[in-house]
Amino acid sequence: MASEINSAGMAIDIRAMPNPVVFPRAAKDLLDVDSSLSFRTALVLSSSVPRGKERIVRWMQRILFFGVPRRLCTHHNTWLVTDPTNLEVYVRLARVRNWDDHVMTCCIDLLREGDSFFDVGSNAGYISIQVAAALNGRLDISAFEPQPTLAEAAAGSADLNGFDRMKVYRIMVGRPAAAERVYVTGSSLHTSRIPRGRPKQTIEASVYSMQELVASGTCRSPDVIKVDVEGGEMEVITSSRELLRSVQPAIALESDANTARFGYGRQELVQALRECGYTNFFHVLEDGRYVPLSAKGIVSRDIVAVPPLRMTDRFRAKIAG
Repeated sequence: MASEINSAGMAIDIRAMPNPVVFPRAAKDLLDVDSSLSFRTALVLSSSVPRGKERIVRWMQRILFFGVPRRLCTHHNTWLVTDPTNLEVYVRLARVRNWDDHVMTCCIDLLREGDSFFDVGSNAGYISIQVAAALNGRLDISAFEPQPTLAEAAAGSADLNGFDRMKVYRIMVGRPAAAERVYVTGSSLHTSRIPRGRPKQTIEASVYSMQELVASGTCRSPDVIKVDVEGGEMEVITSSRELLRSVQPAIALESDANTARFGYGRQELVQALRECGYTNFFHVLEDGRYVPLSAKGIVSRDIVAVPPLRMTDRFRAKIAG
């Protein structure tokens, strides 16, 4: 691919940029999940069995017709458009009433009205929708999800809640490529470029770096980024080094055992961010606290890198240890 230098001095590939996903129906006309006997049955079964809750829902999906998308009210009083082919995601939300809410709260604590938020690996768009609601819709959100039906559902959720500054892109984020495969193994929550088990589905999606998306004018430079791509976080970071060095957004990342499939660990991930100028790292704990990464005896799945210019009073008030 040919490249050119944009006005910010960043090299960009000259190729077609992605367009936002459009939900193909009138989201306001969708019925509630409460009107679906199938959904209610799946919720009761997944709530009553001691193990294999999501497996029960996936089994039901194979033998029952779940029909068209519906709308689900979250415990934050926002609306999600459901994807009938990934029903276990929404049944889980209805059952446990949260989805990495500590990561969602971390992003909200770092954002200000008027900011730009990147949700890399947005899945059903739950975190993007809650972030938009917390900031009264007064920020730009770019959500990136390669799974087509989930990306459509997330776009429908933005429409249903009236968040017109939220755009969903059906792409992968990483090293630019015409197309790359991701594998769905069991739940859509575990979709990854390197499968963690036998894949039940293979999806192809174009790959763009955050740097390319910003340099082309497709998206605004991010102030806060959330990355949850089942072990591929390193490539998201290393493919956009120039952007991260120059803009210095806060970055909340999942950093768990999934990285081992990609051949690196938390130490290497933190080092890659240090090379982009980051120095302040925190554990994001499920109880709502932020503990410096240097603290002893703390084990967390999620971390956040916060440059001084992105530090807010809300975040600072929750730093412990």
